[in-house]
Amino acid sequence: MDITPPPPGAEPALDDPVSNGEFIRLATRRDAKRDWTRRFSDEYQRLHQGRVDIEYLTFEADAVYPFLSHRPPEECARQRFGFDTGADRFEVQAEQKFRTLAGNIGLIDHGQPLPEDLKEFAHGVAELCAASAEQYRHPRDGSAGDHIRATFCALPF
Repeated sequence: MDITPPPPGAEPALDDPVSNGEFIRLATRRDAKRDWTRRFSDEYQRLHQGRVDIEYLTFEADAVYPFLSHRPPEECARQRFGFDTGADRFEVQAEQKFRTLAGNIGLIDHGQPLPEDLKEFAHGVAELCAASAEQYRHPRDGSAGDHIRATFCALPF
């Protein structure tokens, strides 16, 4: 049985079909994004006790994925929840720790607010530590640097 050529004007078949390896790579990347956004959405819904607009949440998860996909989605959802509600604010906890440390070494008096330049310095030191810890990475949980940034650096939102 002979295969007839396509009729004139029809789209030709691909000259270079996608290899199995390329197909798996593309599918894995798409599945990874879908998994990350699903896990982000699930955690955010859990924190809000299901009272959240799922369409908006899916849109937001898709929007932040390119920037935060190297971090665990549950951590990102908790950080976003804390920012939205003021509950368990990471930057407040970090500032309290910085203020305690500055008081212990005599840079400020105990109970005194942390000056803005000292706060920026502390965030800069935390970023330097996070950058040096980037090499310690887990495929799902992110890196030690990600954890340092989530705990002591300014929020990206």
